[in-house]
Amino acid sequence: MNCEKVRELLLTDYADGEIEEVERKEVDKHLEACPRCTEFNSALQQVREPFRKAGRVDVPEEVWEAIKGEVPREAVGRNSAGAVLSGIALFVRAHKGAFAAGVACVLVIGAATLSRIDFYGNAGSAELDAYLEEQAEFPVVNNGSMDLGTTIEEFFL
Repeated sequence: MNCEKVRELLLTDYADGEIEEVERKEVDKHLEACPRCTEFNSALQQVREPFRKAGRVDVPEEVWEAIKGEVPREAVGRNSAGAVLSGIALFVRAHKGAFAAGVACVLVIGAATLSRIDFYGNAGSAELDAYLEEQAEFPVVNNGSMDLGTTIEEFFL
């Protein structure tokens, strides 16, 4: 088991006690052999220790009622279109900058693509066909050497 996998498990299943016995043994074996992961595990234990020692606080029922009153009730079911749109709107609000940058990129790429499309079917098609034919020609081999027919080739050869 590699360090990355061990650290992932230390942060999740291993810490929660939800790890399979086989995986737990592999993690323990890795921790015995790897000082960096052992140090990582020790640091995690120090961070978690205050939370383990903290006692459970019973919240009065009126506090829970106040919280429940502040949580908006969904007027529509979870699987309805309204819930999906609400989720999308929440996502967009939470990630405004990234969403705006993504929309800008799509618009720029779309505009660039649309500007290259010949909607009328005749503008520049002859020039394009001629260019493609010229590019598709193969160089001619004369006497075992390839003649590209360029001035620079003639200069150096």
